[in-house]
Amino acid sequence: AGAEVGLSPHIVGQRARAQGTLGRPGTVVVVSAPALAEPVPTAADEPLALELGQEVTLDAVLDHLALLGYQRVDQVEERGDMSVRGGILDVYPSTADMPARIEFFGDEIDSLRAFSPFTQRTIRPITRLVAWGAAEPTDTGFTDATSRVAPSGAALVRLAPAEHAGALRAARE
Repeated sequence: AGAEVGLSPHIVGQRARAQGTLGRPGTVVVVSAPALAEPVPTAADEPLALELGQEVTLDAVLDHLALLGYQRVDQVEERGDMSVRGGILDVYPSTADMPARIEFFGDEIDSLRAFSPFTQRTIRPITRLVAWGAAEPTDTGFTDATSRVAPSGAALVRLAPAEHAGALRAARE
């Protein structure tokens, strides 16, 4: 029996972010008909949100990232990776364009900056980081996305409705 290959951390993060924002006033989520045919978790884990100056233990951050499916590696190179060296945590959020380096001074976030995964050099300082899931939650059921796409009070706009049946049929095959 072969090993099952899961979704990439980037796709998982995009799905979790979309699912986490559904129902918020003014939110627009655009999905394709095939994406609607994909099963989605019935609940998404809360993202990790960190800010410069925030009081939080490194262990609490590591536990939250592990819960979200981040993998501990020697050097962060891909979305869903995290690495720890002393009081420095590198993490590549699943929906980010580049990883972030977080320096702790005790239990305070002393420095937050985006860096290049290739050169490991700082690109720019940042003040906030949000890490959405990098792996699908394992302790939840799955449901058809079409039943989750329009929470109470939301508007559902279907573009080219005549094409939906064929796109959904092709996605299921």
